[in-house]
Amino acid sequence: MINIIDKCKLNFFIDLGLLISGIAVGITGILKLKIFGMHIMALNPIHGFAGIVFVALALLHIILHLNWLKCTAKQMLTSKKKKIK
Repeated sequence: MINIIDKCKLNFFIDLGLLISGIAVGITGILKLKIFGMHIMALNPIHGFAGIVFVALALLHIILHLNWLKCTAKQMLTSKKKKIK
């Protein structure tokens, strides 16, 4: 079992990786647009790699927070049922 400090550090580094890879995908995607006249083919591998890293980290993030997601969804669904009555 991961203790709370290790989990906080792990979440921090996953979130940092998501931020960096997301920014990389965004910037390379914008630079790849022909609008700017900078359609640089060399950006394709960077854009693709950053996208793969982003998706992998996003999936890991969701897996690590699955219990929280289930709990929150359950609370939201039960609170809606109470309001309907």
